[in-house]
Amino acid sequence: MVDFITKKTKKNNGEVPKYYITGSHDAIVERDIYNRVQEEIARRAGKRKVSQKATRTENGKYSGKYALSERLICGECGAHYRRCTWARGGVKKIVWRCISRLEHGTKYCKKSPSLEENRLHTALIDALTWFANDRDEIVSTLQQSIEYALTTVMPTNDDVVDTQERIKELQGSMLELIKTSVGRDVAEQMVEFKALSDEIKGLQDKLNERDAGQVGRQNRHSKIGDMIAVIQEHDFNLPHYDDRLVRRFVERIKVLEDDKVLVEFELGTSYTCGL
Repeated sequence: MVDFITKKTKKNNGEVPKYYITGSHDAIVERDIYNRVQEEIARRAGKRKVSQKATRTENGKYSGKYALSERLICGECGAHYRRCTWARGGVKKIVWRCISRLEHGTKYCKKSPSLEENRLHTALIDALTWFANDRDEIVSTLQQSIEYALTTVMPTNDDVVDTQERIKELQGSMLELIKTSVGRDVAEQMVEFKALSDEIKGLQDKLNERDAGQVGRQNRHSKIGDMIAVIQEHDFNLPHYDDRLVRRFVERIKVLEDDKVLVEFELGTSYTCGL
């Protein structure tokens, strides 16, 4: 505010120090939920297009109707699989086919198999059951992961306060430089101004990096906590296929040439099962 009487305001372009205040009021959305949503938005924005020709490497809209649409990939060419309906002799059958084969024939992919959906679902039930058989060991591994992350060396609060104080000092020096600029050599003044600006930016980047690291760890801890709860509480003796469990635990499903799939779980384990 330039004038407190007229209430005239202008954008602060570095003339006076700026302060970013957090936690000053109750949020409508919890920060943990907000951070995880932002992470998911970024993940979906980076999905490959799977529905148009000549888009084998571009990014496109995310489609979450079927869990397999974003996880089932061809082991030969790396393209995603697409859900299709076959109608022969008045009988309809749901199958999954390599998109490259669908759109380009055998030009890029020559041997990828077409998979019947019910057989694919049965294989995933088998994989999830295998995953759950060692649930105690899995939970223990997840808990150790959290404990290890918590012991990772990070800047202390004192370090953060010192960095913030140094930024304030530099901002004060910058303001003083502006006030005493009359009659001084412009080139010399710009060199000093840039040096102050560069140091402020470096310190601010350091704080931003710390904040980003904290958000990443918080998101991972929250996600691992959710996974532990589901593993401990859910009955994996599945009577039928469940899209929700696939979304929760499966990272990728790779189709192999001999009608087998390699199911890769988010925790780094994998399981090969036949169709």
